[in-house]
Amino acid sequence: LASRPPLCAVAPCEGLREFAESLQQLMDSRDIEGHAGLDFIQKRLFQYLWKSQAEVLTDDEIYEAQAVLSFNLDPREGVAYLKKNLRKRVRTDLEVGEWLSP
Repeated sequence: LASRPPLCAVAPCEGLREFAESLQQLMDSRDIEGHAGLDFIQKRLFQYLWKSQAEVLTDDEIYEAQAVLSFNLDPREGVAYLKKNLRKRVRTDLEVGEWLSP
């Protein structure tokens, strides 16, 4: 494995140091065990962030957030979700591209 620079955090906050240590452990785990563990964490993190935001969004913002979540997890599913749920604004591949690039 290629040598990587160490992850460093400089802050008075103990929580930030603990977070940096956890990130370093995740990166070490990825290097040893592969990406499966990180993929699992990524999916759960997206779900957690989605749930915490869903309570304050409008219906259109919820559909857009779900499309972004779906696209991040699987781009093909995200495009299909966009075309299915944002039919009024996103119908063609060109419109999908325009929606994805602000």
